[in-house]
Amino acid sequence: MLDNPNISNLFSRNLLIMQLESLSAYLPSLDTTIDPNPILIARGTPLLQVIALMSQVPNQQCLLSPSSEFDPTLPEPTSAVLVVERSRLIGIFTEHDLVKLTAAQTNWRGLLIEEVMSQPVMTLTQTPEQSLLTALSIFREYHIRHLPVLDEQGNILGLISSGSIRKALQPLNLLKWKQIKDVMSYEVVSAPASSTVLELTQQMIQYQISSVVLTQTGLEPADPAHLYPVGMITERDIVQYQALELDLTELTAESVMSTPLFSVHPSDPLLTAQQLMQQHRIRRLVVTGRQGELKGIVTQGNLLRVFDPLEMYELLEFLHQTVERRTNELSQTNQKLQAEIIERELIATQLRETLAKEQELNQFRAYIAAMASHDLRLPLTNISLAAQLLQQKDLTLSPSKQEEYLDRIRSSVKQMNQLLNDILAISELESGQMTLQPTTVELVQLCQEIMAELQLATQSKCAIQFSSSIPAYATEVDEKVLRQVLVNLLSNAIKYSPANTTVTFELLVAADHLIFRIQDQGIGIPAADHQKLFKPFFRASNVSHFEGTGLGLAIVKHCVEACQGAIELSSHVGSGSMVTVRLPISLNK
Repeated sequence: MLDNPNISNLFSRNLLIMQLESLSAYLPSLDTTIDPNPILIARGTPLLQVIALMSQVPNQQCLLSPSSEFDPTLPEPTSAVLVVERSRLIGIFTEHDLVKLTAAQTNWRGLLIEEVMSQPVMTLTQTPEQSLLTALSIFREYHIRHLPVLDEQGNILGLISSGSIRKALQPLNLLKWKQIKDVMSYEVVSAPASSTVLELTQQMIQYQISSVVLTQTGLEPADPAHLYPVGMITERDIVQYQALELDLTELTAESVMSTPLFSVHPSDPLLTAQQLMQQHRIRRLVVTGRQGELKGIVTQGNLLRVFDPLEMYELLEFLHQTVERRTNELSQTNQKLQAEIIERELIATQLRETLAKEQELNQFRAYIAAMASHDLRLPLTNISLAAQLLQQKDLTLSPSKQEEYLDRIRSSVKQMNQLLNDILAISELESGQMTLQPTTVELVQLCQEIMAELQLATQSKCAIQFSSSIPAYATEVDEKVLRQVLVNLLSNAIKYSPANTTVTFELLVAADHLIFRIQDQGIGIPAADHQKLFKPFFRASNVSHFEGTGLGLAIVKHCVEACQGAIELSSHVGSGSMVTVRLPISLNK
């Protein structure tokens, strides 16, 4: 029997640590807490250069205000650098070291890194037996925030810090079961926002803290005792201000403080604090009451208190029992849930389909409204301006100028007619109300007529070369629909082709279907746009400098499908496009 209580407590603690090691599956591995890319500084480097490095996020400018937005894909700013000589670690320099120099008003601008670094350095030699608990015990025993990790040959493997451990804690269930009030610091060093940054720096050194909360008293006469946080100055901020060579004796906290502050409530789970720190790339949060009054502060270091062996073992045992109980409960209700899930999935699928159709309809209406607002207003404006000029009696216009304004009116009217026709056509096609009205059509003659009309309308910008495998064939088709398909495709080919190029237009006859093939030498269509090209209002990403509504190809696709046909596209940027339309036919010579 152990009579000595100290010996008994020591025995119990050692036994507890052994039990904790057996529960290591609940903890992040040591490897996940090591930053493998710490900043290494060679002996002889000027301190000014080191501060410049520490003040920046990699690939990002130095930010004066820590409340600025960060890119979450970038590495976090470093809070310490390792000093090396011939690849061997000889010292460490942290934000806290710079704060000490600042508080003492040391003239450090001509100093070298080895003159101010901390040495010797407490390190951890990584072996298979080491775990996260080993690193945490060193943090607690030596009151440090940074722990370089070496291999057995003394080579630098990386750096463990409060921040790197916090990042590894993201999925840890332990944080869900502990509340902020269990680990927060209740004694907070605060100061008015009118304080100078130098005064706050000296407070950090005096009280051995990494931040000062800036506060104001209650605004109501009945609330003079409570302090309300309005900002914060941290060691990280001091590094940035020194890098910018600001005069800290004159610089007031209210002009540069981090604000607004992120806050948590004492009853919030630790996981909430961890997620806020991770999301906003910050190292500490103020803890406030229901009315926003200052209650304390929680830092990365506070989060590590969850690993106190006694509390941790009790919590892990509780979690283990909770998991077993909930697993049994879940297994008992699993079959019932499976049936409900299947039923709900069926309902959800039906709802998604209905919602998708409704969204498509709403989007279509929105596009129509936007187009009516923009694309109809422009030609109307042109018509109005041209008409006003023609009506001015005191303005003598030459016949050629009058004809120019009349041409502008005619062109605008034509543009409006085309737009309205497209809108009516796509509305009719989208609603499924289009009815085919086939008549006997001489195909070769129709193709030649369309070709001639477009050559005239486009003033022969491009040559259209037509060829047919049949000299003359008639078939039962809806001439209006077929004309709409061919005019749209040929117009596009001409529009997106350079001048003096050739558009090839072919008519081929197979056993039971017609083939219309139109090929141009234009700008081509990016491969990423092919799938969306036939959707209403979609325009390829490389045609922004061309006029258009994005309706033409959608109309073509609907028309072709209404005729039970198919349309194919082959296109490469810079090499032109080829569109092939296949329609079932009944030919009569």
